[in-house]
Amino acid sequence: MKSITAPNDPRQKAFTLIELIIVITIIGIMMVFTVPAISGALKGQKLSQAADLLRSQLAYAQLQAQKENAPIQIRFFQYRDPTLPGDDEKFRAYQLFRRAAFDRSDRNAGSVNKNVEVMEPIGPLRKLPVPIVFADSERISTLLSLQKTRGEVPYKRNRPLDAQFVAFDFEPTGSTNLGAAKQWYVTLVDEKKEKGAEIPDNFATVQIDPFTGSVRLIRP
Repeated sequence: MKSITAPNDPRQKAFTLIELIIVITIIGIMMVFTVPAISGALKGQKLSQAADLLRSQLAYAQLQAQKENAPIQIRFFQYRDPTLPGDDEKFRAYQLFRRAAFDRSDRNAGSVNKNVEVMEPIGPLRKLPVPIVFADSERISTLLSLQKTRGEVPYKRNRPLDAQFVAFDFEPTGSTNLGAAKQWYVTLVDEKKEKGAEIPDNFATVQIDPFTGSVRLIRP
């Protein structure tokens, strides 16, 4: 006569040690294949979002130059990120500026009006998300071959960083002050996948027409 196991017998609901090992092994195998894919997808998404934002900011700069009937300058900053130990100097941020004149004359002393031209930011410093940087090879980022100037980058409030930057202007006509002798573009890449003058598998290039000021995004 067969014995009948009670429905609430805990032995029916328990896993054996072998079953647990099999389940853990399967989960481990799935993580090996899925985690790199998810990580790559997230980095690709960061790259696309950073490139889209740059394109929209350049279009905004062109629009402001036409609206204000005055040049709008775009600066690309090269500096070492203090939050990343051992990090190299990379082009990793940009910002828009307008020229503004300020009266610095001393009226009490009866001096003549003295207008001094300064660069006034018209937007926040736009830092690329880690680990995205602008490829500093002049072959794939011709905009970074422009003359470098040293200045301060407003990294944090009351904590500017010493940095180098390159810059160009959008003119009131909508064109740029870039020379017509070559094409102008800047390429965004994963810093860990950067290959010098070679274009990595995943990249985003923002190209600017020096005559019309139109901006185009190129993705693989």
